[in-house]
Amino acid sequence: MAGSVLIVDDDQPVRAMLSAVLQDYGYHTRVAGGGAEAVRLVHAETPDIVLLDVILPDFNGDVVLHRVKEIDHDLPVVMMSSLDEVARVRRCLRDGAFDYLLKPLDITELVHTLEMALEHAMLRRKDREHQIALERTVDERTRELRGALERIAETYRSTILALGSALEMRDVETQAHSLRVSRYTGIIAEAMGIRDHDTLENMERGAYLHDIGKIAVPDSILLKKGALTDTEWELMRTHPLAGVRLLERIEFLHQAIPLVRSHHERWDGRGYPEGLRGESIPLEARIFAVADTFDAITSDRPYREGRSFQVARDEILRESGSQFDPEVVQAFLRIPEKRLRDAAVVL
Repeated sequence: MAGSVLIVDDDQPVRAMLSAVLQDYGYHTRVAGGGAEAVRLVHAETPDIVLLDVILPDFNGDVVLHRVKEIDHDLPVVMMSSLDEVARVRRCLRDGAFDYLLKPLDITELVHTLEMALEHAMLRRKDREHQIALERTVDERTRELRGALERIAETYRSTILALGSALEMRDVETQAHSLRVSRYTGIIAEAMGIRDHDTLENMERGAYLHDIGKIAVPDSILLKKGALTDTEWELMRTHPLAGVRLLERIEFLHQAIPLVRSHHERWDGRGYPEGLRGESIPLEARIFAVADTFDAITSDRPYREGRSFQVARDEILRESGSQFDPEVVQAFLRIPEKRLRDAAVVL
């Protein structure tokens, strides 16, 4: 593994020696004798690593470090100096330097450090590329959504139904699930004493759109029959935040965002994406967690028939205090079974 290294040192023989050594190890090198030249080259060519002397003729290396980080925060900078100054070392590392080497340089240590820096840079670049790709996907889906909103502008309800349908068309197992959990969420909220119409409506909207972020998940993962790999599972776990980014662009759905963001959190703090615990989880997400589990247990799936309402109640009670908010569970248990059965009917 080799990449490009910008060597910044005011001593020309040192620059030449380091350049020759690193080229022998397969690195492409550029050199600069001062801070201004180094910043210009970073702007123009974006090397993979900067090897930066602390003492330079125009301004010190820590100033160059700041300017390089302003250009590319993820670009690894390895500092080097003949001065063993603990305070400066700490300051440079705090300000984002990847490592700090003392002169005279040990070539083996230098090459090992550059290999680690390059690996770090590649990982950060992959993360950034994935984030950009994800944001591009979200942007593409958002543009599609805005087109749908223009065509279906007559009511908010039709817009929400269109959003839910967009996901249902990709994943048949979500069909009718979103509508049922939306109803269950409203019923449980009412059982907890919530009567405000707007509050209930926003909860139900959030429940209906809880998985809208899965639009940003590739079909190869969303529809995969077997177990997901660790990498695929990590990508799947990004869907709540992808849903948030999508809904942030639709003003009338902003109140649904807390549920969409936190619908996979657990009362005991073992959920995702933020690992929230207890009452730090938005109430609407705590209510939804019970509604979602109830529907998951009682609904038919291609691989099994739905189980009884009593089995679902028993399972939810068993998870009270671990997966679920105990107060929400108690409110759920007070709901007459007939009301839940009526809500489960989707025509």
